Amino acid sequence: MKNLKYLGLVLFSLCFIACNNSECENQNPIFDRESPSSNAYKAALLGEMEILGRDNLSFWVADYQEEAGLEYILVTVSGEKLCAKALVEVSDWQNMQGIKDAQAKGYRGAELEDFDFDVQRQGANIRFVFRSLGHIID
Repeated sequence: MKNLKYLGLVLFSLCFIACNNSECENQNPIFDRESPSSNAYKAALLGEMEILGRDNLSFWVADYQEEAGLEYILVTVSGEKLCAKALVEVSDWQNMQGIKDAQAKGYRGAELEDFDFDVQRQGANIRFVFRSLGHIID
C-alpha cells in the first residue's frame, strides 16, 4: 500500500511538471511594456528567437483573435530566459480547425509541436504568418 501511495505521488508530480508551462522567465522589458501586435514587440521577439534558435523554443496556445477581417492565433513563445507572445496570422486553419472553431477555448496551454511561421517584413512592419503545425499536445 505504501508503494502505491509513493507511485501515485510520483505519477502526479511527473504529470504536473510535464503539463505545466507556466514557468516562463523573461528578461526583456519590452515584452512587459508593449503589445504583441506592436512592431517594437515583434522586432524584439524576432531578435530573441534568432539568438535562441527556433529549435530551442516551445510554442503554446494562448488565444484566438480576429482583427480587421484577419484571424490570428496568439501563442506563448518560451525558451531560455524568454517568455513572450507572438500574434500569428492564420489563413489556412486545416491543422488547427478545432482551435478556430472553439476560439481557443479548451486549447489554451496546449503545446504546438513543430509550429512554424514565416516572418514577413514590409518597411518597419513585421508580420508573423502561420506556415505549418505538426501536432497539438493537450
